[in-house]
Amino acid sequence: MANFKPDMSWRDEERVQRVTEQPSGGANEQAAETPDVRVNMRPNGQATEQSAGRAQQTPGRSTSRIPRPARQPNGQAAERANEAVSRLGGVRALVVLAAVVVIGAVAAFAVIGGVGDVQGGGGASSSASKESSSTDASGSETKKEKGLVDVDAITDDTLHGLLADYDNDDDGQLTAKETQRITELVVSDEVTDFTPISKLDKLDTLGINTLSAKSADFSELEALEVLKFGDMTTQDLDLSVCPKLNSFKIEGLKGAVNSINASGLKNLMFFTVDQGLQGDVEKIDLSNDDILGALEITCNVGELNLSGCSHSFPKLNIAADHIDKIVVDSNTNADLVTTLRDLCAQKGWTLEER
Repeated sequence: MANFKPDMSWRDEERVQRVTEQPSGGANEQAAETPDVRVNMRPNGQATEQSAGRAQQTPGRSTSRIPRPARQPNGQAAERANEAVSRLGGVRALVVLAAVVVIGAVAAFAVIGGVGDVQGGGGASSSASKESSSTDASGSETKKEKGLVDVDAITDDTLHGLLADYDNDDDGQLTAKETQRITELVVSDEVTDFTPISKLDKLDTLGINTLSAKSADFSELEALEVLKFGDMTTQDLDLSVCPKLNSFKIEGLKGAVNSINASGLKNLMFFTVDQGLQGDVEKIDLSNDDILGALEITCNVGELNLSGCSHSFPKLNIAADHIDKIVVDSNTNADLVTTLRDLCAQKGWTLEER
């Protein structure tokens, strides 16, 4: 039996046919799906000539795939950072950079915090300053100078008008500062209340047409030098508290007065009391007035005390209708004592020598 060898050529033909009929998208298409395209990016996003050439030299691969978009300029910073990291040693460089960032952040927060503290402190200081200013302002209001003279309370129209002229702030009160400008005052009308005038401690000249106040306090008028009344009904007048008083005069005494005390005045030179219609004074005390040299009395007097008046009297006019008693002592000027003896003998008055 002849050896039978089957014809297997059909198998080879079929294999060839399979290879021939294999889809064109086979291995080549698979390769196209994953192209081995390595593109080195330049800062401007363009591919290098090497990568472009490599893409062209790859046969059968699809070149229709859209390449990666070129990176924008901010990619430059990342690329440079990568290069810096590579140069500094990878992870170690990252640690160093992270530490630097942390230190910088801490320093920044410290500076910001310090500025905030300074600003806060400044605000507190400003607030404290404002509060202090407010306290000072409040204090200044509390310490506002108290009025010495209540102008609005003055009932004498003429005196009210005169003093109101010195009320600079029109608050109805005269402070010590405002009264300091009042050095001379002449009231051409009646004064029934002497209280407003008694507070004018800088007053050196005072003239009043008629003083009819129940009392008159001169204790604060230490600067007073000249005092003149047209008439006076005030019962007691104490001028011994006016150390600078140089001249006193009542031009026409019309009523009865209890006493006028002008003793111990070292500057008093002129003293005059002229008689009015029915004027008289119970007692006039001029004792120890060292420089008194001009004396005129034309009203009736109960007692006139001239003891201690050591100065001579170039001008002496005692023309009263009646003086009950004149008092002198060993310190009274001798020439004056002699004159008074003669006068008392002539008038029938009493001279008392102590």
